[in-house]
Amino acid sequence: MRASLHLSWKVLGLRPSIHAVSTTGNKVLVRYTISPNLPLPARTALTVVQAALKVKRKIAEQLLHDGAVSCQGRMVTQPHWCFNVGDEVAIDYAPQPIKQKRAKAKLDARFEVIYDDEYVIVVNKPAALLTVPTPKRERNTLQSQVRKWLEKQPGAGQAICVQRLDRGVSGVLVFGKSYEAADRLRSQFAARKPERKYVAIVQGTLKQPTGTFKTYLATDDSLNRYSSSDPEKGELAITHYRVKEVWKDTTCVEVRLETGRRNQIRVHFAETGHPLLGDPRYRPEQAEHPLWPFKRIALHAETLGITHPESGEVLQFTAPWPQEFRDFRRRSVPRS
Repeated sequence: MRASLHLSWKVLGLRPSIHAVSTTGNKVLVRYTISPNLPLPARTALTVVQAALKVKRKIAEQLLHDGAVSCQGRMVTQPHWCFNVGDEVAIDYAPQPIKQKRAKAKLDARFEVIYDDEYVIVVNKPAALLTVPTPKRERNTLQSQVRKWLEKQPGAGQAICVQRLDRGVSGVLVFGKSYEAADRLRSQFAARKPERKYVAIVQGTLKQPTGTFKTYLATDDSLNRYSSSDPEKGELAITHYRVKEVWKDTTCVEVRLETGRRNQIRVHFAETGHPLLGDPRYRPEQAEHPLWPFKRIALHAETLGITHPESGEVLQFTAPWPQEFRDFRRRSVPRS
């Protein structure tokens, strides 16, 4: 696999910044930097992905379509997007995709439509449902469900990923219904403009009623995230929190994201000794709780505020607490 990748880099004039890293038997993370030797016509996303991985056009289009390609940390989904010299490109790729059995969607893994117009669709994502497919090419994802729903609507549009929520997280999430709308929404997230508020249940009692975590999130060989004080090692991650309620041995907090890095909230609270209940990755043993038997993380994207990509109107959407949160609160608060 590595030999073929290096050959294609050489032919294209691409300068790899990091070697392809194997994370499982079927998945590699390819990173490289666009070289000045690469002519402008060959810098389109589709051409670069095809040549770098030596795959057919259909596979390259699918990778872009599924959100597996990013540039400078920003997702690239348009085949004709043109990279600039010096751009750092990353591709999550499974050379031989695993054949998955067709899984039946659970009744509790269906999304709810909060808002829908010609340009955007906003939904309430259930936990236990991927936002978009991983390199394993899962068939049942939020994106696929939204696309199937849109196909049955008059004037159907596309469902283009703008942001993601971790698999075990629920809440408000927006899709663009055209590439133009999606790009405008992504620009808002890149500029940290959208209002993003979450509610989380964490272990223990926080020392301060309000606070801010500011670190640089790096990634280890197992794709786990961790904080660093060195800006050269990771991406700036800023998380603000406010305690909403203190219960017997847990705390309900409101979390506001200033940046939106992968696993950001989970890492920040786990590293302070207060992991989110049900988190299977960050301090999982400490994240267990007898009143939280659910196979999901106690994190819910409660509020999302965006500027409409076409009208410029400021919109705010809210998703109520999931049943698991309400049940946990009822059991945790002593009856008077």
